[in-house]
Amino acid sequence: MTPISGAGGGQGLTNAPRSDLTTEYYKLIDIIQGYDPYFISIKSWSAALSSLAIGAAFSRLSSAVPVLLAAILLSLSFWIVEARFKILQLNHIARATYLEDVLRTGSEATSPRILKSFGESSVMNRQVRRWQRVAIWPHVSFPHAVFAVISSLLIVWTIVTT
Repeated sequence: MTPISGAGGGQGLTNAPRSDLTTEYYKLIDIIQGYDPYFISIKSWSAALSSLAIGAAFSRLSSAVPVLLAAILLSLSFWIVEARFKILQLNHIARATYLEDVLRTGSEATSPRILKSFGESSVMNRQVRRWQRVAIWPHVSFPHAVFAVISSLLIVWTIVTT
């Protein structure tokens, strides 16, 4: 086996058999899908707590603005957390995509590289601040942006009507 380097390989490592690459690919798919319950939990908590804060704001109008500001902060916090989790998932997707190409074309690559490729993707994503672009993806920003906007509009409405 020949040492390779580059996008999927490492210097001094030898090419992996196709079965090792296939095993690594399916393990990565399991890891990637393992993030889905976290996304559901983040969205659920965001919706529940933001709704609670919005409801609480109207149970006591004298303190509506601070409570609505808390709802905005809750929404934004969960939004950032979800964007960061999406980046973690995308770090694994980079290697899975690479392995798909390798397996489809029959080219060679080293295996296992799950942690190494995760680290390389993490560094690259941190340098380009990718989480900021990911945060505005519709499936990441919903429902957080909706609650932040609703809370903002309710603050304006509360100030105007009192």
